[in-house]
Amino acid sequence: MGELKLQIEEKIIYKIDNLTKKGSIDLVYFNVVFTNEGIILDYLHRSFRTWILRIKPYKKLDYDGYTAESIRSRSDENICISYDSIKSLKFSNRTFIKNAYFEIETTTSDDKVRLFSRHDVDFSEIHEILENLLLEKVSLNRKG
Repeated sequence: MGELKLQIEEKIIYKIDNLTKKGSIDLVYFNVVFTNEGIILDYLHRSFRTWILRIKPYKKLDYDGYTAESIRSRSDENICISYDSIKSLKFSNRTFIKNAYFEIETTTSDDKVRLFSRHDVDFSEIHEILENLLLEKVSLNRKG
């Protein structure tokens, strides 16, 4: 007899616009899309001279009508992380001195992915959602 498998459609549950990852010589901008199965770092663009020109590029995408799969395939530079591979997630709100940041540590890489924002980002809502899903793997520093 055949096995009965229940297929649950992957849904977008939350997004954070325009977080930045520092590279060795550039800044890479991502929108962070949270689904019921994982996190998609949706590549926006790369900037080599932002720090010199003091330009703060900001790109906001409307994901209405997008599926998780269509976002995943938007760019070859997208990074996809399943919740199963996450060791820890850290959220830290912005302070007068520090930018807000979001850090992911996975079992598949020794490197942590750290994204920051110069904007005032409130991580409280996504923290509550992921805390129920990932339990002790998620932390939020409300004071920065």
